[in-house]
Amino acid sequence: MEEVISITNFTINENEVLRLKRRGYNVHQIMKKLNFTYKQIDNAWTRVKLKLKNSYKKYI
Repeated sequence: MEEVISITNFTINENEVLRLKRRGYNVHQIMKKLNFTYKQIDNAWTRVKLKLKNSYKKYI
């Protein structure tokens, strides 16, 4: 069984962007749904990817 890594240090915006990305939404759909600017989504998604990358380094 594969180990699940829990990351709880996401902001509310990061969690929302990640949740919608996982559901297949694109940036423009997320912009409409959350009433965010493109830059807000881009920044949140960049931080999510960085946090995930850093958390996996612990296990490599």
